[in-house]
Amino acid sequence: KCWGRNYFGQLGDGTNSNRLTPVQVYGLGSGVQAISAGERSFTCALRTTGAVLCWGINDLGSLGNGNTTHSNVPTLVWGLSSGVRAISAGNGHACAILTAGNGLKCWGYNLGGQVGDGSLATTTVPVDVTGLTSGVASVAAGVLHTCAVTMGGAALCWGNNFYRQLGDGSDINRPVPAGVTGLENGVAGVASGFAHSCARMQDGTARCWGGNSLGELGIGTLVGVGGVPVPVTALGNMVLALAAGRTHSCAIVTGDELRCWG
Repeated sequence: KCWGRNYFGQLGDGTNSNRLTPVQVYGLGSGVQAISAGERSFTCALRTTGAVLCWGINDLGSLGNGNTTHSNVPTLVWGLSSGVRAISAGNGHACAILTAGNGLKCWGYNLGGQVGDGSLATTTVPVDVTGLTSGVASVAAGVLHTCAVTMGGAALCWGNNFYRQLGDGSDINRPVPAGVTGLENGVAGVASGFAHSCARMQDGTARCWGGNSLGELGIGTLVGVGGVPVPVTALGNMVLALAAGRTHSCAIVTGDELRCWG
């Protein structure tokens, strides 16, 4: 079920009417295992069958169905009628991890290279992410960049890097995955926002990098740190889960306590 603004049909109920309470997404009354709401008025769902469906705005190919027509009901992502185990929707792009081999595919808006296929061309269908056709553990699509964790525990990011949100110490955009400095192993998960990214480490600590003008890095200051990961010291080694919004982040810590910053 979805609710809120619905100008482009991002609620998926077959209308374009805003909804103040949850409404049933057309055709998804059962069999859904995961959902991801993109920032730019689209939504995707992963069915228990491994199929991916998206709905809402589609002028930049966010729905991945081979065209640029908006849809107020779920449409099947091209080539992903089965065999997907995880999804993540960003701003105008989205990504899916395949069950067989754990390869990664992305589609949609690609001006900063956030799709990761080595180009800056927007794509209306899923394409392989360069160098990540296998061995991907998790993925997090941000506003203009994407990050992933490999089965070996390494963090990689790609796309827009104006705020150094890729964590490679530079401000150069990357159309293919690049290793995050100092996170070659030991990473349990990643979270991608707009100007920042964060990682949950296997030892229970958290590290963030990128823009910090609104305190996104959680380090007690608004000063930049040069685009490499820094510890979120106030969390110690108690982090169980981590999520990034556009300009803030949240973590669940030991004791099931929720902490946020930014």
